[in-house]
Amino acid sequence: VEINQSILLSNEGAAAITFLGHLNGKNDLEVFNKNERGSIVFAKSVGGNVALQSLNLKTKNAIEFPSQVDVSHLITTSPTLTFADEVVVRDQVIAHNVIAKGKYRSVRFLGDGQFSGIAAFDRISSLVLGSKDSSKFNFCGPLSVLDGVLITQGEITTKGSVTLAELSLKGSTEFKTNSGD
Repeated sequence: VEINQSILLSNEGAAAITFLGHLNGKNDLEVFNKNERGSIVFAKSVGGNVALQSLNLKTKNAIEFPSQVDVSHLITTSPTLTFADEVVVRDQVIAHNVIAKGKYRSVRFLGDGQFSGIAAFDRISSLVLGSKDSSKFNFCGPLSVLDGVLITQGEITTKGSVTLAELSLKGSTEFKTNSGD
């Protein structure tokens, strides 16, 4: 599916908003799930061929991405985002709980990020936070990178515990933990 213009989708009574094909395009996609029992389902990649400008997902339910995600902005009210493949967010990510697992792919949040819950990255090759010295990431819950390397540039602030298998610092990097270190 090619997103040729900005789109707002919402459901009143439908149980799910489901995207069965690959989503591509240089525009915005906003999905508003108004049904508390409904869900937003992505069956294939998002931005796999052409990155979406903005993916804004409003829902009270968890969302799983089974394939590649490539967007400039990812903003969601979902309680949990789960990624099963490679992820690139080029400018801004705002999310609650974020989980990436399996396949030893890379997860790259290149701009700025705000995570209000846990951020757990397991069996990935690398987690990249920031691509410039001015990048800022705030983790209100625990941050864990168990089987990959965290590559970071910019400022990272954490209020929860931090568990890292390996850390690589680039450029000017500031790491603030819950104890003020």
